[in-house]
Amino acid sequence: MARLVHQPDYKARTSKHVPLFDFGDSYVDAGNNNYTNTPTGNRANYCPYGESYSDQPTERFSDGRTMADFIAEHTNLPLLPPYLQPGLNDYQNGENFASGGLGILKETFEEDRVSMMVNLSSSYLDYYLHMYAYPFPSRTKLVR
Repeated sequence: MARLVHQPDYKARTSKHVPLFDFGDSYVDAGNNNYTNTPTGNRANYCPYGESYSDQPTERFSDGRTMADFIAEHTNLPLLPPYLQPGLNDYQNGENFASGGLGILKETFEEDRVSMMVNLSSSYLDYYLHMYAYPFPSRTKLVR
């Protein structure tokens, strides 16, 4: 199940930029599996993934864009980059923390990918979630 955090009401009423954070599995993964010890079959960096969106794989488990990409586009944000992509340290537009095959049930638990999610507690993500969700709980939307 994917979870996206965004505050559309807050963005509409202010000139401040509001980021989008994406949590989930392959339905919204933007390529995090390319930066883990995930077997090649659990990655989307080969055809046919993305062939109707571009002439090359998009690293998304779809024919091009994911649900998170459409939400970002609808809210005038760029496509969310994978959290594990090297060199990224700017969360201004948000981030994609999803990972294909990441399950919450014991039967779908894969420790190497879940460790990525567990280590998020010390990241910049906490700052944004607290900054936007805590002061404006009635305006924060959780999309499932």
